[in-house]
Amino acid sequence: AAPFALLPIAQVLDDIPARTLDAAAVTALRHGRAIPDRDLAPNSSPERCLCLDESGTAVAIGERFQGLLKPVRIFN
Repeated sequence: AAPFALLPIAQVLDDIPARTLDAAAVTALRHGRAIPDRDLAPNSSPERCLCLDESGTAVAIGERFQGLLKPVRIFN
């Protein structure tokens, strides 16, 4: 039998664009709250993105909606 390996979430979801967020934004997402989407242009990033903390750890998958980035799936 082949050995199994667990891969980091960020590596498994590398096809989703990633955004690094500051500590306050990470805390808000972890509590299920939407945060302001601070992109310069309304359509400059994809609808969904992998949200990372400042150390590169995956925190959530976020979705852009009406100027906000809301958590769709939160990781522990």
